[in-house]
Amino acid sequence: MRLSYAVLGERQGEPFAEPFADIYYNPHDGAAESEHTFLHGNDLITRFATLGNAHFTIAETGFGTGLNCFLTAQRFLDLAPHGRLTYISAEKYPIHPRQLPALHRNFPAPTLREAFYRQNPGNHGGFHLIALHPRIDLLLLLGDAAEQYAALDARVDAWFLDGFAPAKNPDMWTDALWQHMARLSHAHTSAASFTAARQVRDGLAQAGFAVERIAGYGRKRHMIRARCIRPAPAAPQWHNRPPARPQDGPVAVIGAGIAGSATAHALARSGLDVHLYHDEHQFPPASAVPVAIPYLQPGLTDSAERRYQLTAWHYAQRFLHEWAREHPHTFIPCAIHRLPPNTRTAERHRQLYDEQLLDEQHWQLQDGILSDLTSGIVHLPALCETLVSAPHIRRYPRSVTGIAQSVDGWQIGGQAYRSVILCCGWHTTLIPETYARHALRPLRGQGTMLLGSAPQAVYCRDKTLIPLADGCYAGASYQPNDSDTAWRIADQQANLAFARQFAPDSHIRDDFTGIRAASRDYLPLVGGIADSAALTRDYARWRHHARLPIHAAPVYHPGLYLHAGLGSKGCTYAFLNAALLAACLHGAPLPLPRTLLPHLVPARFFIRTLKRGQV
Repeated sequence: MRLSYAVLGERQGEPFAEPFADIYYNPHDGAAESEHTFLHGNDLITRFATLGNAHFTIAETGFGTGLNCFLTAQRFLDLAPHGRLTYISAEKYPIHPRQLPALHRNFPAPTLREAFYRQNPGNHGGFHLIALHPRIDLLLLLGDAAEQYAALDARVDAWFLDGFAPAKNPDMWTDALWQHMARLSHAHTSAASFTAARQVRDGLAQAGFAVERIAGYGRKRHMIRARCIRPAPAAPQWHNRPPARPQDGPVAVIGAGIAGSATAHALARSGLDVHLYHDEHQFPPASAVPVAIPYLQPGLTDSAERRYQLTAWHYAQRFLHEWAREHPHTFIPCAIHRLPPNTRTAERHRQLYDEQLLDEQHWQLQDGILSDLTSGIVHLPALCETLVSAPHIRRYPRSVTGIAQSVDGWQIGGQAYRSVILCCGWHTTLIPETYARHALRPLRGQGTMLLGSAPQAVYCRDKTLIPLADGCYAGASYQPNDSDTAWRIADQQANLAFARQFAPDSHIRDDFTGIRAASRDYLPLVGGIADSAALTRDYARWRHHARLPIHAAPVYHPGLYLHAGLGSKGCTYAFLNAALLAACLHGAPLPLPRTLLPHLVPARFFIRTLKRGQV
């Protein structure tokens, strides 16, 4: 899960990749070479200037020093004042974060670079969504280029074929890469590369690109540019996301807990107008709990659940630390210590640490205690309030008792919406499909606020102890299939006993009871809501042959989405899920591997019952 860092040397005062015996860029004028090769090679000056308020996607092989990224992003901001850019880049050998500022001394876009420094994922493999600017996202894919692009769900407008020369880095320039380029491209996709090697020209041609050699930069005789004339989209699957629809009006989000607040914010940041419906008196969200933490508990074996948890946790950490720069009262940095209740858990901590899922700079392991040194405490009501106070969000503090489907979308009262996102926790009455309602269950939790001395860190075992200004918060109980909000003395006393292990003078101030929504497989339900009648019809053969290949996309309730089932990990999951929903509505690149979609989309519960012959 963690990659080897690049081994750097120096040539003519610029970085040199020792294992590949190759330069990262032209040592005389790298920026001019990049602009000539990639921006002009893809005609991006004209395409950016005529983009309007549309979305543009660039995909690159070889992030390297980031020169192409920062140069292109700055040119985009200059030329496309209303557009949005997703810059995707794969990198197998990232440069160590401590080395980058010196390498960037003459690079453009200092503000964008500073945003990257703060959010740099180092050498943690996988998908990392990084907000460089309110209108520019970097989706950094750390790992082998072909493997990472195999997992990508996107519609690429332009390719930057960079990386070291084919003769020096043959493992990157492969048939698999060309095939994934063809899947991710469309009829107007362009490509450009500094190399004019025959194997690259032939590979692109076989993948459906028309290729031509043109003059290279400076002393370089040739480079290539190409245009996709024969895209090869992948066969549809049951977990494909819904097709993007024109969002020519506001989007409705129902529910203002952490799921709804994060979703409303992500949609507003993506340029949409959001109407947020919530009635905290009728349905108080579990997110009203005063404090929480972004918790990571990855499994010991590689699985979809572990990959999702790691992707979501990394994104949550980046999001919360960035958000706290302008809203410091919402997220307070604090160490989190995980105490092993037994030797088995201590061994689990050791295995996680030894597997290098966690790096020594941010995590420590001592006497079985696994400590996260760079996380913090979320002041959840304050966070939700600031998230939904963003521009383009209009709040409607009233309950929604029903939504009605219309010709173009949905009606709530007298207001029409092309898209509606249900973020209602365990209140499932608005969900039109039984399979999705039954997949969610209430999860009762009672926490206790205590007065007294505040501990110096967060402590987790069977419960969590979180410092407050004048004491601490202890909890919460974990009671599935229980929606009773009444206070219970047994839960209070258990919380108090845990707190007094670390703050002996604690005494009770108040209790909080919240009902969370948990899914039956412990992963959230995120995405479009598929029509069960169509699923029954289109995948009926799975009743008798569960492994039979069926290539058909699901039929969705148009413009209706679900974000629920976060359980006790709302502060870990909500932000990535919200970014996923925003990408779905715009048809933008998904911020996580497409291989995780079968484990997140709500229809998974129906497909499982279908394969078991239960429907």
